[in-house]
Amino acid sequence: MEMNKRSDLEKLIHKFVVYAKKKKIHLYNEAGLQFELAFYLKSVLDEKIYKIQLERNIGDVTNIDSTKFIKKEMDIFIQNKETEEKYCIELKLPNKGAYPRRMSQAFKDVKFLEELNHLAKFSGGLLFFTTPLKPFWSGKHNGKGVYNCFRKAHMFEKLNSGETPNFIKNKNVFEIEGCYSFQWKTFMKEYEYFTVVI
Repeated sequence: MEMNKRSDLEKLIHKFVVYAKKKKIHLYNEAGLQFELAFYLKSVLDEKIYKIQLERNIGDVTNIDSTKFIKKEMDIFIQNKETEEKYCIELKLPNKGAYPRRMSQAFKDVKFLEELNHLAKFSGGLLFFTTPLKPFWSGKHNGKGVYNCFRKAHMFEKLNSGETPNFIKNKNVFEIEGCYSFQWKTFMKEYEYFTVVI
C-alpha cells in the first residue's frame, strides 16, 4: 500500500482497527498500542519505500530547532524514502482517569501536528485516540471547554482562556488554528476511538 495524501493515514488506522478486532489484540497501555500499530504499519507499507520509526525527535528529521515545537518527539514517524514526504501519528490511550488532563494532552497533539505541517512541511498528521473510559465520551458538561469538545461538540477548535483547565500552565496547547471534527466509534470490547486528520 502507498500513501498519496493525508487521508490515507485515516484509511490505515481504520484498517488497523479491523485487523486489531480480528486478531483480538490486547490493549493495555499507550506503549502497547504504539508497538502494535507500528508492527501493523510495517506489514502493510512497503519497507523499500517507507521508513517507520517510534519516538522520533523532530530535530533529527528536520533542519528546524525542536524548541520551536510544542512537543519534541513524535509517537510514530513515517517517511517516504523516494519523495521525502513525512507523516506523524500521535496516540492517546488513557485508561486511568485524569480526564481533563488527558483531554488537554489531545489538544496538545493536535497543535503539534499543525506545527509539523506548517513549520516542517509535513505532508500530514493524525491523532488516534482510544479509551475504555466512558466519561471521555459521555457525561455532564457545561457547554464549553475540553469536556464539551469530547462529549458533545466532537470537535477540536481554539479555546479561549475561560474554557481551559486551570492546572494547565501552557495555554498555547489550546491555540490550534484549524477546526477538526471527529466521531466516536467502537474499537474493541469496551473501547471507543476517534481519529483526527491534520
